[in-house]
Amino acid sequence: MTKRLATLPTLWDEKSRFRRALLRVLLWVVMVVSLALGLLNLRAHGLDSIVVIEAIIVAYSGLFLWRLPKTPYLHWWSTSLVIFISVTVLHSLVTKAMLNDGFYWLLLVPTTSLLLLGLLWGGVITGVVGIAGVAVLVWAQPPGGGNATVAVGINAGLTYVFIWALSHAYEARRHQMVARLQTVAAQDPLTGLYNRLYLEDVFAQLCQSQPQHAFTLVLLDIDHFKQINDNHGHEVGDQVLRLLSQMLRSATREQDWVFRVGGEEFCLLLPGCNTQSAMDVAQKLRRAAADLTLMAEGQPVSFTVSIGLAQWLKDGDDFDSLYRQADLRLYQAKEQGRNTVVADQA
Repeated sequence: MTKRLATLPTLWDEKSRFRRALLRVLLWVVMVVSLALGLLNLRAHGLDSIVVIEAIIVAYSGLFLWRLPKTPYLHWWSTSLVIFISVTVLHSLVTKAMLNDGFYWLLLVPTTSLLLLGLLWGGVITGVVGIAGVAVLVWAQPPGGGNATVAVGINAGLTYVFIWALSHAYEARRHQMVARLQTVAAQDPLTGLYNRLYLEDVFAQLCQSQPQHAFTLVLLDIDHFKQINDNHGHEVGDQVLRLLSQMLRSATREQDWVFRVGGEEFCLLLPGCNTQSAMDVAQKLRRAAADLTLMAEGQPVSFTVSIGLAQWLKDGDDFDSLYRQADLRLYQAKEQGRNTVVADQA
C-alpha cells in the first residue's frame, strides 16, 4: 500500500460520525432515565447522595449534547460519561440502595465502554468496573450464609465476563470490517495505490491541516501506453502500471501521496513543496521512469512519462481548479514531444 500522511481521513470521519450519532441517542436515554430515577429517589428518600449524583449526570448529559456536534474532545467526554454512570451504579451498591438489581445496570458497562471508547480504554474501564462491581455486590449482600454470597459473586462475575467477551469480539470484528471496507473503497486493485475516489478526501485534509503551506499536485501520464497494449498485450500493460507504481512509491517521501486516477494516469500530492522543489521531484520521477525496463517474452519494454504540475493557491484554490491546471500542463507536456515536465503556462 502507498505511504500515508496519517490515518485514513475517511475512516476517521466515519468513526467520528458513527460515535456522535450513537452518543446522541445514548445521551438522551441517559438523561431521561437519570432524571426519572432522580425524581423517584427524591420522593422516596429526600435529597440524598444518589439524587445529587443523578442530577449531575442529567446536567452533564445535557452539556455533552450541546457540545456533541463540534467538540474535538469526543473521547474525553465519552470517558467521563462512562465513569459517571459506573460510579453511580457502584455507589448505589455500596449504599445498598440497589442490591442484586443494581448489578443489572453494571452489565451495560462492557458494551457501552467498548463501543464508545474502543478496545483498549473500553477494556480497561470494563475490567476495573467489573472487579469493583462484583466485590461490592458480594460485600453488600445481606447476611444469611457464606455459600449464598460466594455463589452470587461467582455467577455475577461469570455473567459480566461473558458479556465482556461477546462485546469485545463484536467490537474487534466491527473495527476490522470497517477498516477493510474503507481500504477496499480507497485502493486501486491493480497497483495497490490509492484511487481517484480517495484523492479528493486527502486533498481536503491537506487544505485543512496546512492551509498556509504550499503543496503541489502532480499529474503523470505514460506516453504511448496504447501502443504498449497493442504491441504486447494488456497483461504486459498491467505489468508496466505495476512497475511504475512501485517506482513512484519508492521514489517519493513518506509524507507524499500517490494515486492512480484512471488508465495510465497517476496523481501525486506533495506537501511542503513549492514549484521549484516539485519540479525537481517531477524531473527525478521522469528520469526514473525512462530507466525502467520490463522484459516481455524476451523483449525489453521501456516507456516514458509526461508530467504536469500545479501549486496550491498559486494555480488554484480548490480541487477542481488545481486539477484542471495540472491537466492542462500535462497536455502541454504531450504537445512538446512527451517525456517532459511542465510547471508553468507555456
